[in-house]
Amino acid sequence: MNKLFNALRYFYFGLQFAVGIVAPFVICLFLAGWLKSRFGFGNWITIVAIIVAFVFMVSDVYAMGKMFLEMLTKKNGSDKPDEQNGKR
Repeated sequence: MNKLFNALRYFYFGLQFAVGIVAPFVICLFLAGWLKSRFGFGNWITIVAIIVAFVFMVSDVYAMGKMFLEMLTKKNGSDKPDEQNGKR
């Protein structure tokens, strides 16, 4: 049962990673197209949307990587107290 739970957890992380990369671009490009048709903005709005989507994507991937690394270090037991320095 534990192997199944771990497999589902890694599948969830992979899915979240994929959505974190694709979703900002889809949403920002959709919003840029809507702004162009609704308010008559030029093609520059698409470039701005791509830059904003890239910033959101990098932020999400960074946060997800940090969370994943914390989970791995916790799993490996490296969060045990350091007995050499007397920390608990």
